[in-house]
Formats: sequence, structure tokens, C-alpha cells
Amino acid sequence: MNIGGGITIGNGINISDSSISGSAPAPTSVNGSVSFNGSTQYLDIASTSAFGFGTADFTIEFFWRPTVNQRSDVLDFWSAGGSGITSRFDIGRITGSTLDLYTDSPVGGGSSGAKITGPTIASLLNTWTHVAVTKESGSIKLWVNGTQAGSTYSAWPLNMGSSMALRIMGDHNAIGNGSGNLSNVRVVRGTALYTARFTPPIEPLTAVSGTNLLLNTANGANFLTDSSTNNLTITNNGSVTSNSAHPFTPGSGSFNVVTTNQTFQIPISSAFTYGTGDFTVEWWS
Repeated sequence: MNIGGGITIGNGINISDSSISGSAPAPTSVNGSVSFNGSTQYLDIASTSAFGFGTADFTIEFFWRPTVNQRSDVLDFWSAGGSGITSRFDIGRITGSTLDLYTDSPVGGGSSGAKITGPTIASLLNTWTHVAVTKESGSIKLWVNGTQAGSTYSAWPLNMGSSMALRIMGDHNAIGNGSGNLSNVRVVRGTALYTARFTPPIEPLTAVSGTNLLLNTANGANFLTDSSTNNLTITNNGSVTSNSAHPFTPGSGSFNVVTTNQTFQIPISSAFTYGTGDFTVEWWS
């Protein structure tokens, strides 16, 4: 490495050399995801006050990498009934070919629901997408990769009840199982974490104040552990499995043996003229 005018990493060729390939390194942590086959696999959490949103603000978010363009209920919250309570609300591909937030009218509303329409599922296939839904002072917003999708929905029922059940990657009526990988599902009651355009998280989600579900989907035996203080029981239907794929893997440059002289090179620049000043140079190797 040469510091003081230009930077050479390695031994000799310019960064434009097409023989250098980019790749993602093997995972070095427990980060992971849950794999779903799109037909028989889904997760259930029984009705609980942890999902009793009532009139409170909330944030619901996850990372999804769909692999098939089909009906895919990613998160399906639903309640058994009660005056003025939403019967269900879903996030996923619900009624068309787009990523939506969909809600029935108050209990008994059937198919006369309202929705916020996001991007097409086809545009999201085989890529990690951060999805979030927030409620702030009665206004609902759908966020896709940090940008609001569709219009703000302000006609949400005022009272969402004291408890709801959750089916993950499946419809509670068994008519829409999601495919692909799901990672880092978080439900926060009491706070809309995102109120303006934002950069999606680049590290696994943590249990911030109000977290009522945190499914980090670590790659290993405990991939279905709720890391919130509720420690909710998650029922595995169809033998859902963990996977090493996750949305937080950084990229890297791939080099072969030193004798082939594969390098990156940055031309001489005043940006690297440190003089007598302090500096820090760091990298992953």
C-alpha cells in the first residue's frame, strides 16, 4: 500500500481491469433468514395482547426476498371480532400483482377492504427489500426501501382492539403462502419509527422501546426465537428452515494469488496527502 499521493492495493494493475471480480464473503456472524417454499410453509403466533394496537401508533417492518410472483401474504394480522375492530390487515401481494398494505373494513367487512399499493412484486424478485408500515396520529404509511409507497391512508379504524394473531408468510384462511426469504421482523407498539424518507437499516434490528416482537432469524437452531421481552411462541408449520442468506452481507473485491498482480489502484490525489496530520486507514480482510 502506498499512502501520500495515490493508493495501490496489491501489486500493479488499474481498477478498470475486468479480471477482478466482486463477490460477497461467506457470512461471519449468526445473521440469517427463514426460507419458505411458497405453498406449505408458514409461521403462527397465537392471539396476543402484544399485537393489541388499539389506537396506538406503531411500526411493523421486515426484510423480504421473494422468489416467486404469486399471492404472498407476508404478515397477516387478524382478530376474531368485536365492534369497531379491524378484522385483519395484511402486508404482501394480496389482491393483485403489487406489494400492498391491505385491510378489511371493520369486522365483517369481507372483501370490501382498503389498501395502499406499492411496487410490483416482479420488480422485487430475488432482491432484499426493506418493508415498513407505520401509523402516526391515525395516518398509515407504507415504506419500501426507505421511500413512501402509495398514498397516506388516514381512514384506518380508530380501534384495532386489544389482541390479534399473526400468521407469517401465509393467509389465516390458507389462501396465500409467501415464498423466498424473510429476515428481521420487528413489531413496535407506541412509536412510528419512520416519518420521512430514510435509509433502511444496514444491521440486524434491535429491541427498541416498545418492541413487542423481534424475530432476527439468526442462522441456527434458534432462528425462530422472539428476542423481545414477550418471548412469544412461534409455531413452525411445514418445517420452515433457517438459511444463511441475509440482507446485511457486505460486498468485497476478490483477488487470486499475489503472483498474478491483481490490484485496485486509485490515481494520485490531494485527498491522500496527509502531511503531518493524524489519519486512520482501515479495511476488512
